[in-house]
Amino acid sequence: MKKIILICLATLVITSITSCVGWNKINLSDEPFCKTPIVRAEIQFRIDSAQYVLGWTEPKPYDFQPFVDYLCHCRVLQEPIKYMPLTWVKLYDSDNNEYQLGFSENCTALKREGYTYRISELDARKIKELLTKGRNDD
Repeated sequence: MKKIILICLATLVITSITSCVGWNKINLSDEPFCKTPIVRAEIQFRIDSAQYVLGWTEPKPYDFQPFVDYLCHCRVLQEPIKYMPLTWVKLYDSDNNEYQLGFSENCTALKREGYTYRISELDARKIKELLTKGRNDD
Protein backbone atom coordinates (compact mmCIF):
# COMPACT_ATOMS: atom_id res chain seq x y z
CA MET A 1 0.00 0.00 0.00
CA LYS A 2 2.85 2.38 0.85
CA LYS A 3 4.46 1.67 -2.53
CA ILE A 4 1.24 2.62 -4.34
CA ILE A 5 0.97 5.88 -2.40
CA LEU A 6 4.64 6.71 -3.12
CA ILE A 7 4.19 5.93 -6.82
CA CYS A 8 1.07 8.13 -6.98
CA LEU A 9 2.85 10.94 -5.16
CA ALA A 10 5.92 10.67 -7.42
CA THR A 11 3.70 10.71 -10.51
CA LEU A 12 1.91 13.80 -9.24
CA VAL A 13 5.18 15.62 -8.55
CA ILE A 14 6.62 14.71 -11.96
CA THR A 15 3.43 15.81 -13.70
CA SER A 16 3.48 19.14 -11.83
CA ILE A 17 7.11 19.78 -12.68
CA THR A 18 6.73 18.90 -16.36
CA SER A 19 3.61 21.04 -16.71
CA CYS A 20 5.52 24.03 -15.30
CA VAL A 21 8.56 23.41 -17.46
CA GLY A 22 6.34 22.86 -20.50
CA TRP A 23 4.87 26.37 -20.39
CA ASN A 24 6.11 28.45 -23.24
CA LYS A 25 6.49 32.17 -23.34
CA ILE A 26 3.89 33.86 -25.52
CA ASN A 27 4.49 36.85 -27.76
CA LEU A 28 1.96 39.55 -26.97
CA SER A 29 2.43 40.79 -30.54
CA ASP A 30 -0.03 38.03 -31.52
CA GLU A 31 -2.80 39.57 -29.38
CA PRO A 32 -5.65 41.49 -31.07
CA PHE A 33 -4.72 44.79 -29.42
CA CYS A 34 -1.27 44.54 -31.00
CA LYS A 35 -2.55 43.64 -34.48
CA THR A 36 -5.14 46.45 -34.61
CA PRO A 37 -4.29 50.15 -34.75
CA ILE A 38 -5.26 51.67 -31.40
CA VAL A 39 -6.82 55.12 -31.70
CA ARG A 40 -7.36 56.05 -28.05
CA ALA A 41 -6.85 54.78 -24.53
CA GLU A 42 -7.99 55.43 -20.98
CA ILE A 43 -6.27 54.65 -17.72
CA GLN A 44 -7.72 54.08 -14.23
CA PHE A 45 -6.01 53.52 -10.90
CA ARG A 46 -7.37 51.67 -7.87
CA ILE A 47 -8.07 53.78 -4.78
CA ASP A 48 -7.17 51.98 -1.56
CA SER A 49 -7.52 52.81 2.08
CA ALA A 50 -5.57 51.06 4.82
CA GLN A 51 -7.91 48.05 4.77
CA TYR A 52 -10.28 48.35 1.82
CA VAL A 53 -10.46 49.01 -1.88
CA LEU A 54 -12.49 52.21 -2.11
CA GLY A 55 -12.97 52.23 -5.87
CA TRP A 56 -11.32 53.50 -9.02
CA THR A 57 -10.27 56.89 -10.32
CA GLU A 58 -12.27 58.35 -13.18
CA PRO A 59 -11.00 57.11 -16.55
CA LYS A 60 -8.73 59.66 -18.16
CA PRO A 61 -7.12 59.81 -21.59
CA TYR A 62 -3.74 58.15 -21.78
CA ASP A 63 -0.78 58.60 -24.13
CA PHE A 64 -0.91 54.98 -25.19
CA GLN A 65 1.54 54.72 -28.09
CA PRO A 66 4.80 54.21 -26.11
CA PHE A 67 2.96 51.80 -23.79
CA VAL A 68 1.41 49.72 -26.62
CA ASP A 69 4.66 49.69 -28.59
CA TYR A 70 6.57 48.37 -25.59
CA LEU A 71 3.92 45.93 -24.38
CA CYS A 72 3.40 44.38 -27.81
CA HIS A 73 7.07 43.43 -28.00
CA CYS A 74 7.05 41.65 -24.63
CA ARG A 75 7.11 37.92 -24.17
CA VAL A 76 5.00 36.70 -21.28
CA LEU A 77 4.22 33.43 -19.58
CA GLN A 78 0.56 32.47 -19.39
CA GLU A 79 0.02 31.39 -15.81
CA PRO A 80 -2.94 31.19 -13.41
CA ILE A 81 -2.22 34.07 -11.03
CA LYS A 82 -4.77 35.52 -8.62
CA TYR A 83 -4.52 39.23 -7.92
CA MET A 84 -6.58 42.38 -8.01
CA PRO A 85 -5.27 44.85 -10.58
CA LEU A 86 -3.95 48.19 -9.38
CA THR A 87 -4.15 49.77 -12.84
CA TRP A 88 -6.57 49.26 -15.75
CA VAL A 89 -5.76 50.42 -19.24
CA LYS A 90 -8.57 50.37 -21.81
CA LEU A 91 -7.45 50.45 -25.43
CA TYR A 92 -9.87 51.24 -28.27
CA ASP A 93 -9.41 50.51 -31.96
CA SER A 94 -11.00 52.37 -34.89
CA ASP A 95 -14.10 50.10 -34.71
CA ASN A 96 -14.48 51.07 -31.02
CA ASN A 97 -13.57 47.55 -29.83
CA GLU A 98 -12.32 47.72 -26.25
CA TYR A 99 -9.34 45.80 -24.90
CA GLN A 100 -8.99 45.88 -21.09
CA LEU A 101 -5.61 45.23 -19.53
CA GLY A 102 -5.21 44.97 -15.74
CA PHE A 103 -1.78 45.21 -14.13
CA SER A 104 -0.64 44.14 -10.67
CA GLU A 105 0.98 46.62 -8.31
CA ASN A 106 4.52 45.79 -9.39
CA CYS A 107 3.42 45.19 -13.03
CA THR A 108 4.77 41.64 -13.08
CA ALA A 109 1.28 40.31 -13.84
CA LEU A 110 -1.23 41.17 -16.57
CA LYS A 111 -4.94 40.28 -16.81
CA ARG A 112 -6.67 40.25 -20.17
CA GLU A 113 -10.04 38.70 -20.96
CA GLY A 114 -9.86 36.09 -18.22
CA TYR A 115 -6.23 35.16 -18.88
CA THR A 116 -3.33 36.05 -16.64
CA TYR A 117 0.26 36.44 -17.72
CA ARG A 118 3.54 36.76 -15.85
CA ILE A 119 5.83 39.52 -17.12
CA SER A 120 9.60 39.50 -16.71
CA GLU A 121 11.05 41.83 -14.07
CA LEU A 122 12.87 43.90 -16.70
CA ASP A 123 9.71 44.41 -18.77
CA ALA A 124 7.66 45.03 -15.61
CA ARG A 125 9.94 47.92 -14.59
CA LYS A 126 9.52 49.61 -17.98
CA ILE A 127 5.75 49.02 -18.02
CA LYS A 128 5.44 50.42 -14.49
CA GLU A 129 7.38 53.50 -15.60
CA LEU A 130 5.01 54.00 -18.55
CA LEU A 131 1.93 53.50 -16.34
CA THR A 132 3.27 55.81 -13.63
CA LYS A 133 3.79 58.47 -16.28
CA GLY A 134 0.07 58.06 -17.07
CA ARG A 135 -0.75 58.67 -13.40
CA ASN A 136 1.39 61.80 -13.25
CA ASP A 137 0.08 63.36 -16.48
CA ASP A 138 -2.69 65.73 -15.41
